[in-house]
Amino acid sequence: MSQVALVTGAAQGLGEIIAARLLAAGYRVALTDRSEELVRAAADRLGGGAEVLPLKLDVKRKDDFEA
Repeated sequence: MSQVALVTGAAQGLGEIIAARLLAAGYRVALTDRSEELVRAAADRLGGGAEVLPLKLDVKRKDDFEA
């Protein structure tokens, strides 16, 4: 069974570094950030592919959590 991690603020800085470390450790990683453009760019920098899922998500907005 593969492990999955959710990283908020993953488009840059510490969030992106944490995501990179998790990927290196074998995790599948969902990257979230308020900016869809920036989070997609981060996913590309991290190698993209099936192990990375970029998502636009603002953890302060309840509407972002509802389908």
